[in-house]
Formats: sequence, C-alpha cells, structure tokens
Amino acid sequence: MAAGRTNNAVGHPVAHDCKEADQLKLSQEKIPLPLSLQNEVMQRYTDPNQVANAQQAMEWEDLLGYIRTIDNFEQSPLDGVLTQTEIIGDPALPKPGECAALRWVSAAFDLWEQEFPLESELGMKLRALKPVIAVAALSDAAFFTPGTHPLHQIMDALHDAAVGWQPDLGRAGQPVLALLENTISELRGWLDRSGISLTKLAENIMTTTQRSQARTDRMMRRAAETEKGQMKSAQARSHSANMINSALERYPVSEDVGQILTGPWYDSAQLVILKFGIDSDEWQQMTATTISLLDSLQPGAEEEQDGRRQQLFENIAGIPQQVKRWLLTLQHDDQALEQIMSVIEYDHLRLMRNQPAQPGKTPPIALEGSGSPEADAADIAELTPGQWFRIAQSGKSEQRLQLAMMEGQHLLFCNQAGIKVQAQ
Repeated sequence: MAAGRTNNAVGHPVAHDCKEADQLKLSQEKIPLPLSLQNEVMQRYTDPNQVANAQQAMEWEDLLGYIRTIDNFEQSPLDGVLTQTEIIGDPALPKPGECAALRWVSAAFDLWEQEFPLESELGMKLRALKPVIAVAALSDAAFFTPGTHPLHQIMDALHDAAVGWQPDLGRAGQPVLALLENTISELRGWLDRSGISLTKLAENIMTTTQRSQARTDRMMRRAAETEKGQMKSAQARSHSANMINSALERYPVSEDVGQILTGPWYDSAQLVILKFGIDSDEWQQMTATTISLLDSLQPGAEEEQDGRRQQLFENIAGIPQQVKRWLLTLQHDDQALEQIMSVIEYDHLRLMRNQPAQPGKTPPIALEGSGSPEADAADIAELTPGQWFRIAQSGKSEQRLQLAMMEGQHLLFCNQAGIKVQAQ
C-alpha cells in the first residue's frame, strides 16, 4: 500500500499512489524492504523512563490473556492492557520491548487508517483486528519485516477489496462485507489459538480478492470500450456539424436542400468519419462535395450569368454521382436517394432557367456541449488508471470511484462493481 494525494480537479485519491517508504507501515507492497525494522522500532518507541524505573514485569501468558480480552477497539492495545490491570490492581507491566512493539502497532494502525481510509463502517469492523496484530508483533520477529508476514498481506488484501466499497452499492457490496466479517472472525479465532494457519488464510484471501478484481477489471474494460465508442461518435457529430454549418454560412440554399444537409447528409458525414477517420481522403472528398454542391446552387452575379451557366453545365453532370456516393446512410434506400436527387435536380433546373430558388433559413446543427468542465491538464497528467478517488459533487453524497480510463483530458470513473458512474 502507499499513501494518497489530494487532487482538487477530480477528487481525493484514497489509495494506490506510490510514496517513500515509512517505517511505521505494517507492509510495503510496492517497494518491499528486505530488512527488519525491529531495532528501529525498539529505539523509537521504547520509553526510557520505563527502563530506568523498571517495575514488575508481566508474565507472557498474562499479557496474551489481557490482549485477548480487549473489547474496546477504539483504544490502543497497550491502553487496553493497562486499563484491565488498573481495574484489577495488577502492578505488573509489559516489558519495555513489549510496550515499544505495542506502541508501534498502534501508531502503524492509526497511520494505515489515515493514509488509506475506508468507509467508517468498514474501518470500525477492522479495528477488531488490533489485538490480533498486537499478538503477531509480540510473538513473531518476522512481523517487523515489511510485506513478508501473512498478516501484512491479509491487511493489504482486505484494503484492496474494500477501498471502493460504499453503503449504496447494495447487493454488489455484500461480498466485500462477507469477506471482511469472515476474515475478522477467523483471525479472532487464531488469536484464541484455534490452530488456523495465517499463511493459508492469506493465500485464500488474496485469491478471493484477485478473482474479484479480475471481474471488476473486465467490467471496467467494457465500460471503457463503450465510453470510447461514445466519444468517437460525439467527435464525429461535432466535426460533421462544424463542416456543414460552416458551409451553410457561406452558401445559402433553399429550405429543402437545407433539410437534406442537416438531415441525411449530416448522418452520412458522421458515418464517413467513423469509418475512415477525420484525416482520411474520404472525409476530405466529402467536404469538397459539400462545397461543390452548395456552390452549384448559387445564382452568381447578373454580369456573370453566361459564364455561370457554362460552369453549371460542366458541374451538374458530376455532382449527383458524388452526392449519391457519400450518402452512406441511404445506400440501401433507393427511394429516399431518388427523392433527394430530385430536389437537387429541381433547384439546378430552376437555376439554369434564371429562376433560382429562394434561400431559406436553415437552422444550424446544434453542437454538443462538453457536459462538464475539464480538469486542469497539469492535474490530469499525474493521474493513473486504477487509482481510487473520493469524489463529491454538489447536492450529492461523496462517492468512491476508480479511474477506469484516460483519453486525453476525458476521464471515466467506475464504482467497485465496474459500472460507469461519471465521465468528464
């Protein structure tokens, strides 16, 4: 695990950013440390006053008994032990090294909650594992080597499974709750010497979380593919609308021709972009055909009529074939094609007779808005698909969402079930 950062443009990450290793952490998934932290923990967390004023040392079995019976998980394990000894008047104290280990466990757990916060409901459940962690730290020197102990792996796996959980997931969130509750129950059983293998439990939990993540990844990939398709369609609509609107501004035409351009011609223009791309020769040819068609329907100045008529004779013969070629959406509708061609032919004939059609008012094709303000490019550059964020929107409750896709400045966020929730 690693610490999150704040990014105001899109929300607040809750996990998976990489940060310099911290000696308080229970584990370090990204950068495993091969060395034990035991000496550092003892130096930092041993109370010199306790060493100087050594009191009666608590027996090991008594210490374990006190830890097992802690029932206030808001307390640190050391405070939980001392509360019980005070109540019964036991003068014994854990040894200085044991107190140091318990202080470190408390500090590490607090840091884990702070740097990798889960929903409060889950965080409260996981606090029941403080005594389990305390016993592991006291009884197994391997616990001081980050990332190697089964309990480190279990805690990281639980966090990975739960980081995106929120109450409104309903049935989709039930497997996470069941995983946490079952794991807590088994670990509490280990605390009571039930013979459970922590290594086997860690393997089972990691397998479960990996399978769950694989399902979520598949769902997010499908959501990303759908989003990319919608983005391409939106871009095609925008480019097509801009091209046709620009042409209509320069060349006024009859109402009937205007309806053709903003209707089937617009639909076909989108299909050309989707099929061949905005940089293709095909798109350039369709754009040129649009201009040629509209230019052929302009009457020209009176003193240019003879030259204009000659130009029309030369152009009219080729324009209909070009128009038919690019009306891709009507390729299998001969009747609709013929109706369109008859409208264009009629306007051409009137123009040849010096009776040009009166230009109508063709409303421009409406352009789609961006939908939501774009985040700052500098902020987006620091994002990585797979990060989790807490995102708050005006009038809505905060949501935990995973960044599923980045295309330029377009971001797609999905919930823990891999379902699209937000795009911007």
